Amino acid sequence: MALAVGAHPAGLYPFGVGGAHAAGRTPPDPRLRKVADFPSLANLAATMCDEPHRPAPQTPSALLSSMTPAEFASIRFRPEKALWRGEGAHEMHFFKPGVYARDLIDVFEIDGETVAAIDYSADLFDLGAFDADQDLFEAAGFGGIKIVYPLEPRHSWKDELAVFHGASYFRVLGRGQQYGLSARGVAIDTGLPRAEEFPVFRAFWLRQPDPDADSITVLALLDGPSVTGAYRFDIAPGDETTVDVQARIFPRRPIEKLGLAPLTSMFLNGESEALIDPARFAKHIHDSDGMLLHLGKTGEWVWRPLEKRAGYVITQHFDENPRGFGLFQRLQDADAFPSPEKRYHLRPGYWIEPQGDWGSGHLQLVEIASDDEDFDNLALFWVPDAPPGPGDRRDFSYRLTSTMKPPSSRPGFGVVKRSSVIPLDSDSASPYLAVTIVFSGLPEGGDGADSQPISPLYFPDVMSFHGEPEDVDLKWSGPGEATLTFSLSSTDPARADIRAGLVRNGEAATEIWSYLWTV
Repeated sequence: MALAVGAHPAGLYPFGVGGAHAAGRTPPDPRLRKVADFPSLANLAATMCDEPHRPAPQTPSALLSSMTPAEFASIRFRPEKALWRGEGAHEMHFFKPGVYARDLIDVFEIDGETVAAIDYSADLFDLGAFDADQDLFEAAGFGGIKIVYPLEPRHSWKDELAVFHGASYFRVLGRGQQYGLSARGVAIDTGLPRAEEFPVFRAFWLRQPDPDADSITVLALLDGPSVTGAYRFDIAPGDETTVDVQARIFPRRPIEKLGLAPLTSMFLNGESEALIDPARFAKHIHDSDGMLLHLGKTGEWVWRPLEKRAGYVITQHFDENPRGFGLFQRLQDADAFPSPEKRYHLRPGYWIEPQGDWGSGHLQLVEIASDDEDFDNLALFWVPDAPPGPGDRRDFSYRLTSTMKPPSSRPGFGVVKRSSVIPLDSDSASPYLAVTIVFSGLPEGGDGADSQPISPLYFPDVMSFHGEPEDVDLKWSGPGEATLTFSLSSTDPARADIRAGLVRNGEAATEIWSYLWTV
């Protein structure tokens, strides 16, 4: 059962926000030129941990810093200037700093035993309406990197595969997918009653893959007031692009809350909101509509639908050695979303599979009230019970998969297709909740015409810490599809924690639908 606690989330900003500090460009640290592999990068991170933190420099270009997001987006990298242009499947593009991501980064290419800095030039960018101001861009520097690759064979251009841009944020795409949620290197104090810390990937090292290679490796140096770290990303493109992440972090000072493998996303409104107020929420707006967990202690698959929140809600799922977790866009009906050009239905989920022993801790979901679809108001990450302290280090690795199909979808196992919770008499001491859950993927099913009961094949398993479920009913509603309905009068006027699933032969036959209702 999930546990909700309160804390004021001072962090959680839109994609690509870094910390603020004095502007000015300094020469790259000469030690950066000695990094040729993960061990040498980890040694550098360990050395830097013992030194005072020096914030990453920011662009000295006042013009870039003052641009609107639309003006900033109008300045584009010239594809013909790409690193490794025409030499293989992978090519490297670069971002300028400004607007949301003002930090400057250093980029190096590893060629055998040689490590060479990649030089910045304003000529790399099409400045468009700002072409007359080219001199103002000469000292701008790089703000991020982009990897392009021929994901779509029918395209005459190379597609975006991965982006590292702003703080420790990164995104990857599989074939046919559209950018939505984000990942980042680490979360520091997310959801605590003070400003969240945003460590920065301040340097990257690239090694050109062989022309016929299917994957590419990126090394990144993490640096922040509380932590340094070495990261290796092995990115393999495909229908489902995977990223194998190897990380070693070194705390500079005690960290109250350390979040590993963090994901951030956006949810404004969905199924429940449309049912409660169809005039206001006629369309879905979200990059992700649910959280999926595969718990290590019980082996359960848990699906938690997301919804519009008032204020903020933090939910914790305690576990040991989690098998997987992620945020997903399960709704993939284009007509359910507004603005077809935004292609919400093509936004993938990110599935995290921890490698090795992650020990005991909890998966934490942070949800924040928002009315802005450009604001990432969700975060999901693993919080270990015993975070490392100064003088320690923490090694962890995981695989991130960018996919349109949650891994719980498999023959004979039911998944939550959709659900809704409608509160009635919510102002009373015992608010009445009407719940509907549709499970799909079952091997049997009716034709949907007679909605016959489906026992004794399946039995509903419904429970809550906040009351006894009533009027529990389970019927076939289509081929491989069953609808579970029940009601609950919550003993708490402000919340109700509920879970429900189907059981067959004494074993779980579906995902566990987990839900926290709050006023």
